[in-house]
Order: sequence, then structure tokens, then C-alpha cells
Amino acid sequence: MTDIVIALFGLLAAVLTAAVPVIVGLLAPYIKSKNSLQMTEEIEKLVQTAVTAAEQMYVGAKQGKKKKDYVIEFLSANGISLDEENITALIEAAVYTLKN
Repeated sequence: MTDIVIALFGLLAAVLTAAVPVIVGLLAPYIKSKNSLQMTEEIEKLVQTAVTAAEQMYVGAKQGKKKKDYVIEFLSANGISLDEENITALIEAAVYTLKN
């Protein structure tokens, strides 16, 4: 009886040892995608807030550079750093949403 219990525990340990990496491998992409989506949504909200503030603070012609610099500084102060292309796209989307 004791030999059977020991053998079953050994088998269970082997199965669990083999299953854990497979389970982690299947769950990791899901967890990363969920976190990425939440982070993207948070960044979009921050950009929208910064664009709205910049539109209120810098009124008049030829204020685009000041507005963009403000948004970039706002994002940086909140721990967000993106490349120029992504920042520009997010700002343009936020301005479009604000004006429509």
C-alpha cells in the first residue's frame, strides 16, 4: 500500500512539473495582452486630458508647438515616454475627438 502511495505521489509530482510550464506558457500571453490593453487605454486617457488642457491654455494661431510640447511634458511627468510617431498619432486622435 505504501509503495502505491509513493508511486502515485511521484507520478503526480512528475505531471505537475510538466504541466506548470505549459500552463504558464498559455496564460502569459493573455496576461500580457490584458495589461497592454489597460496601459494603452490609460495612455489614451492621459493624452486626451493633456490635449484638452493644452487647448484651453494656448489659445490662438500658431500655438501648435507649445500645445504639443505641453502634452509631451505632461506625459513625461506621468512616466510615459513614446516615440515621436506614436505621440503625434495619439495627439492627433485626441484633437480630432475633442473637435468632433
